[in-house]
Amino acid sequence: MKYKCRYEYGPHNDYILKIDAITPEQAAEGHDNQMMNNNVDADKYIVVEWGGGLSGKAKGSKKVISNRWLAKEQKKLESNLNHYKSFTNKIQEVEGVSFFEMPIDDRDECYTIVNYLAERLEIRPLYQEEIEFLKAWHQLKDRELGEALLTKNEMSKPKSEQGKSAFSKTAWAAGFAMQGMATQNALNDIAEDVSDISDGGGGFD
Repeated sequence: MKYKCRYEYGPHNDYILKIDAITPEQAAEGHDNQMMNNNVDADKYIVVEWGGGLSGKAKGSKKVISNRWLAKEQKKLESNLNHYKSFTNKIQEVEGVSFFEMPIDDRDECYTIVNYLAERLEIRPLYQEEIEFLKAWHQLKDRELGEALLTKNEMSKPKSEQGKSAFSKTAWAAGFAMQGMATQNALNDIAEDVSDISDGGGGFD
């Protein structure tokens, strides 16, 4: 039997294929496979229609869920679960320990995660487990003292060797942010002085 198949939504929902199959489900699978061969992303539902016209059969239609879409969603769920487990494990690693007790590799990995989350925050909201990790990291015992020592050590290095470690990348990012804030504050002060002059004030001190 001939079936007309198309995705319900998406940029290719007007792309109709005629599929020979015994059941609507088989027709939907055939449509899904052909669209995969054409490098078209799967939509959630495939609309399968039959009958009408010269066929002499009553018209009918059915929505069939795409197996490709299901597989993609399952993969996404597994990825999210692994993401959650990874951050949960990291939270447990930093709770109840001192910054000075952390192995260097673990500490550097945490700084890499902090850098990663800073980049994510610029383009999307953070997930709950990511927020909990940042809170645990912020509250890590002796972290501020340890970072002060690392910063002092970093500043004593030759310029060519600075900014290469996982910690220093985070430290330099924070430093640039503070420098930017200081510059903006200075500009605001100048703007206020200029405003005073234009209003007939005493001008610069």
